Amino acid sequence: LMLRRVADNSSITSAAISGGIGDFSVKLYKGFTSGGDREVELFINGVSQGTSTAFDDFDEHVFEVNGINIGGDIVIQITNTTSKQVIIDDIHWTSFDGPSNLPPTIANITQTPATDVMPDQSVSVSADVTDGDGTVASVELNWGLSSGNLTNSINMNLAAGDTYTTDTDIPAQAGGVAVYYAITAEDDLGATKTSPEQSYTVVLLDPTLVLNPTSLSGFEYALGEGPSAVQSYDISGFNFVGNGSVDVTAPASYEISVDNQFWFNSLILQYADGELIAQPRTMYVRLKAGLAAGDKNEAIAHEDVNIGLVELPLSGEVTSITQVADIAALRQGATDGTVYQLTGEAIMSFAGSNRNQKFIQDATGGILIDDNAGIITTEYEIGDGITGLTGTISVYNNMVQLIPTEDAGAASSTGNAITPVEVMFDALDASYQAQLVKVNTADFNTTGNFAQGTNYTLTDPTGNGVMRTQYSNLDYIGTPIPEVTQNITGVIMQFNSTLQLIPRSLTDFEDAPVTDPTIYADPMVVNGISYPVDGGPSNPQSFMISGINLTSGIAVTTNSAYFEISATGGSNFVPESPIIINQTNGVVEETPIYARLKAGLELGNYSGLVVANSAGAENVTITLNGSVYDGTAPGGGLETFANLDLE
Repeated sequence: LMLRRVADNSSITSAAISGGIGDFSVKLYKGFTSGGDREVELFINGVSQGTSTAFDDFDEHVFEVNGINIGGDIVIQITNTTSKQVIIDDIHWTSFDGPSNLPPTIANITQTPATDVMPDQSVSVSADVTDGDGTVASVELNWGLSSGNLTNSINMNLAAGDTYTTDTDIPAQAGGVAVYYAITAEDDLGATKTSPEQSYTVVLLDPTLVLNPTSLSGFEYALGEGPSAVQSYDISGFNFVGNGSVDVTAPASYEISVDNQFWFNSLILQYADGELIAQPRTMYVRLKAGLAAGDKNEAIAHEDVNIGLVELPLSGEVTSITQVADIAALRQGATDGTVYQLTGEAIMSFAGSNRNQKFIQDATGGILIDDNAGIITTEYEIGDGITGLTGTISVYNNMVQLIPTEDAGAASSTGNAITPVEVMFDALDASYQAQLVKVNTADFNTTGNFAQGTNYTLTDPTGNGVMRTQYSNLDYIGTPIPEVTQNITGVIMQFNSTLQLIPRSLTDFEDAPVTDPTIYADPMVVNGISYPVDGGPSNPQSFMISGINLTSGIAVTTNSAYFEISATGGSNFVPESPIIINQTNGVVEETPIYARLKAGLELGNYSGLVVANSAGAENVTITLNGSVYDGTAPGGGLETFANLDLE
């Protein structure tokens, strides 16, 4: 008989047959010559009993299903499940007159994932198992890697309804591996049923070479130096066929290594069992020494019959060097990556613990060496001379920095004395960056112990400044903040607009008790003394006056046409000038002075001065800023000062 394609619902069905059925067999042949798998399914009384193994040849194939064991009248149906014609012959079955107990029925076998099982995926299986004349006692899945040899077992438990699911998955297998499995169910009376064998083949993935990262850049050194700093990348291989090796070839300007010690133009990486041996393998790369100046944009080649050619792009540069004679010229360098060489000698004044930073200076200025990459390996001491420094210029938060490109070698001199530049806070500006300076008669505005990474406000006779505990290797971290006036030596770092004094050690602090008559004001600038048009006078604001070593009281005076001062604030404000603050035993404790903007002023911004003086002491000047603003306009106020009263 010939069964046509499944689209024609091609099947053969018997009439009712008495005597039951025990075992069944039928011979299958390929019909005609067109290619494609042939397969049939057996139904007894409308229930599937199994599917034949697919074939596409002209051999004779016997489809057997044993142990069906269904008694009574039966109907046999054989159905073509493919689109190809199948010839069937010699249909044979045995009767079944055994006990009335029937084995369980196994249907709707489902695997997850159903198709395209990947090498890293395990597979779960479920099936509907029922027993018409009893109960299901156990369900088990047996699997293996060859047909008919299903030696591995996985228990299946009832999940929901009649559906049983594997307790654990069939483990993940390598690409191209075929997995076979069948389900066996047993009822409470010992009758068993085994499903037809099922199978799937794990997807065989294309061979792949993975590079991480996929490119490298920033290889650089100055002409006459080299090799460059080393960079690295990792190589992993997957789904290689057989055993072999990947050829890794460096381009002309580069060299490669597997251990960062021995360098080669080419290397071989072996693979086995589908992967590189001991992957991921780390490859080290650098620019060769002795190259001519110019861009070096090339690629490392990785080749094998599995993967073809895979390239890792490289970019680098051998730069020419611009020589400068001193630090002043170096600080003016461009920040475009140009490599500069300082031909003159610079003296190291301090080395910080962060980022391998060093402060150097010569007669023309100072600069901070920021060596986060650790290019400079020579150890230097304070007072060592360094000649021939090379690097690029960068600016970080307004701090000019030298980023070294090469170790400068041994000190060109040692034991050089560095005399700090004496400077007051009002004169401190960016020109002092990285230089050693000394600020005299400075007082801290707080007490306690020094903590690392903290800014502290200092006051000298000219105003306020900042001392910073920048580095963890400073020996005064954790020690008490001085409570007496200090002369403080340190290097200058700038952060945005803030100039920071960084003492190098405890020896940079020197007690400097004030013996001369001295007046202090805090703050020395008072802003925001304002009122709307026709709303004057303003609310008072205050500043503090104090003094030590005085021989007479302090007179606080203003000649401003716009501002007035009082010894009392709020509703008790009484304009007077001068205000006399008497001293006791040479001391004036902090005393508030109140200032306000006079009534009746026109729309505009105003500035004025208050002077505090005492016999033998330097005058202290306090600046007052305020405005009369349009109270009906959004935001109020003005942008520029039009009325300056700076007497």
